Amino acid sequence: DGDEIMQTLNTVGGLILSLAVLTGCGSESPEPVNIKGTVLAYDGDPENSEPVERVQVCQLDQPTTRNCDTTDANGEFELELPGDIEATLTLVKEGFGSTLVSNVTDSDVITTGVIFIPTEAWLNDFAAALGIEFPECEEGEFVCENAIALITTRDGLSREDEPIAGVSYELLEGEGEPYYLDDNAIPDTSLDETQASGVGGFFNMPEIGKTHEVRIDGAGDNCGPAAGWPGKDRNTVRFPVLDKFVTQVTVVCD
Repeated sequence: DGDEIMQTLNTVGGLILSLAVLTGCGSESPEPVNIKGTVLAYDGDPENSEPVERVQVCQLDQPTTRNCDTTDANGEFELELPGDIEATLTLVKEGFGSTLVSNVTDSDVITTGVIFIPTEAWLNDFAAALGIEFPECEEGEFVCENAIALITTRDGLSREDEPIAGVSYELLEGEGEPYYLDDNAIPDTSLDETQASGVGGFFNMPEIGKTHEVRIDGAGDNCGPAAGWPGKDRNTVRFPVLDKFVTQVTVVCD
């Protein structure tokens, strides 16, 4: 319900904190990057979230070879990616909402990474609050393409850092209908800025496979992606969408 969603989003700042990125430095050419992460189930109670085994984690857009790993009993995975690229990972397991996470593999900082993958039950409740069917949807006789972006804006990534209220998201590239979570953490299409949870985003995003760009306005300043790709201008972020996937984006502002 709303209280559970609010507790979760205030605790972890959305469904994703960050990936663990370990890279070499000092080389003229980009070194391969080892991305390590832990996948936890997200069902409204993050404090008691359990690791999810056998989640397939894959690098997106690999036409000739599959670059994948499967989470172990501790929910852990590891992938080697090319350095200095805009990488996207897909996380898929039956009974959970398919999840999309993007980042740039140019960091030489070691961080601790946790990805929360939503249960289908939680995601169904979230979609119902928006008045949509997800992941499946129909338009007349046709099955329609559909994706959701969930964007969290915070003043840092640690548990001590806070979500930022009063932030608005404007689509510069791509299409979608905006929503923000109200003070009970219920998606509300009548709001025009983030509330206490710092969370908003877009739904009914039909341009599958297209990169979307969002401007961060309002209370957010000097903002950049912690999960997502840098935008073309200051206070912008870019991210891809896929049919029937939830794209998770985390933005950090000063």
